[in-house]
Amino acid sequence: MSQSQGEPPRAGLRASDADRDQAADRLRRHAAEGHVTLDELSELLSRTYAARTYGELDTVVGNLPVPSGSPAGRVPDERRLRPEDRNLWWRAGVGPYVVINTMLIVIWAITGAGYFWPIWPILGWGAGLALAAVGGHGKPNRPGGPEQERR
Repeated sequence: MSQSQGEPPRAGLRASDADRDQAADRLRRHAAEGHVTLDELSELLSRTYAARTYGELDTVVGNLPVPSGSPAGRVPDERRLRPEDRNLWWRAGVGPYVVINTMLIVIWAITGAGYFWPIWPILGWGAGLALAAVGGHGKPNRPGGPEQERR
């Protein structure tokens, strides 16, 4: 959204839908990182999609923190994740998997321990987690990796 040195002022130029979408994506990333609350996100998204010029877009996203190591105003590459985020999907998936399936086994045991019906959610959900792990979710894409092969 911001301009580099040497570019003519563009605050009065009309912003495209793609520019508004880029600003909205940036806002969503900041909300996911905890820099913006959901209420603030809702208001900022409304202002983003109502913005007609680059100047209006800049006032909406101008107060967002600049990612470390990025030039001012540059939207970070969404495929690059911090090391502590790499396996967030795994922790978020395994925690509920263990808790809920343990609860199902306890219910099975309390209700008479007959046919072991909890095996079906255990296997189904576990297969989903295994496929996600094999698919590489949560791992950053490396240059020349599978993402570039698809292009």
